[in-house]
Amino acid sequence: MILRVSIYEQIVANFLEDGLGLKTVMYFVNKLRRENNLTPVGLSTIWNTAERLRNKKRRIATIPEEIQDIHSGW
Repeated sequence: MILRVSIYEQIVANFLEDGLGLKTVMYFVNKLRRENNLTPVGLSTIWNTAERLRNKKRRIATIPEEIQDIHSGW
């Protein structure tokens, strides 16, 4: 698991922003994790981290400007 606001999350963000693929990012993250005596992570962990870092688009509900009910008091 890659924790939020960690060096590994920043590596994932930077490398993906530079255009590297998920497998390449996984290689470099795992290389650093092994140097720090941590267990390697899988491709799904890298993918989930990348998904978490992506911007979320929120849909805003719209209301029509004209009144649909002709019997409305407006």
